[in-house]
Amino acid sequence: MSARRILEKHSPAFLIIDANHDIIRFSGGGAGRYLEPSSGTAGLNLFSILKKPLRPFVRKALQQATDEPIVSPAIDLRIGRQQRTVRAIVARLP
Repeated sequence: MSARRILEKHSPAFLIIDANHDIIRFSGGGAGRYLEPSSGTAGLNLFSILKKPLRPFVRKALQQATDEPIVSPAIDLRIGRQQRTVRAIVARLP
């Protein structure tokens, strides 16, 4: 196993979006746990494919984003067959 794969396994998932909320970068396969594409036309708009329980926090945090990261309260989320509690962090890149 390469060092990169080991680091990805233990690093948080992240998404980088542009001003139109289109995803321009994923953090490996881990980010897929937080995405849930809807039926219809395929696209990379964050709010079209982000799991629904995460959408309200992320939308509000993006509207309020400044230079300081915004951390969500605990969010219950089904990942695969397991129910998990996650925290989302929204940070503006320079």
